[in-house]
Amino acid sequence: HVASGWWIGGQVSYTERAPNESELFADGPHLATSQYQIGDSSLDKEKGTNIEASLRWENDLFSISGNVFHADFDGFIYLTPGVAIEDGLEVDELDELPVFLFQQQGAKFTGAEIEAEARFPEGLLGASWVTSASLDIVEGELNDGNNVPYLPPLTFHAALDADWGLWSAGWTLTAAADQDDPGAGILPTDGYVTTGLRAAIDLAEAGFGKDGTQLFVEGRNLTDEEVRYSTSVLKDAVPAPGRNIRMGIRVSF
Repeated sequence: HVASGWWIGGQVSYTERAPNESELFADGPHLATSQYQIGDSSLDKEKGTNIEASLRWENDLFSISGNVFHADFDGFIYLTPGVAIEDGLEVDELDELPVFLFQQQGAKFTGAEIEAEARFPEGLLGASWVTSASLDIVEGELNDGNNVPYLPPLTFHAALDADWGLWSAGWTLTAAADQDDPGAGILPTDGYVTTGLRAAIDLAEAGFGKDGTQLFVEGRNLTDEEVRYSTSVLKDAVPAPGRNIRMGIRVSF
């Protein structure tokens, strides 16, 4: 911590993990992901070194922070389209499902995050207002020069929330760029922009339950955008939900 609300941080970490049973011994249909997965019993430990730096400034009303990182993996384990041997022939489908193999090689990830927030305790219409925004980016490359599969694209989030004590309301926006570096054998993914609205009654303020108990209604993807997440193995077959409305009660104990 330094003067005038600044904070500077750094971190270096080293991690290891053993491959799990699916990565080692899978050999059959995975119906939840519509893949025929084949493991590799010769996989070794996955080892990674991560370097991270952070910078933050804040006062009573505003805050902004940035974070950059670089991770270097030795023996990164990932799932990728491939071929199998059936009756002496190479095939890319088994049981009418595409073949996916667990493989391992070195990989490097580089990314950054930026977040900002502004707070107005006694703002317009007598509400306490909070507005926030964030930007996230990550890139990953395998040692063979191919991109790491199933990474998210450059993504921007924004939100505006108003709180009157008993009542609250909010608006959200998410904008994701195209994912044009999808990894070997993976199709690119189109970007999207979605918006949402939310309103809630604070039941704790009305004397029911503990702090955080509320009755809420929210509308998601109000523009009915076709959204396919580049991080999903089912993105080409199953899009995210379109326009939808949700109601519920959240109870805190």
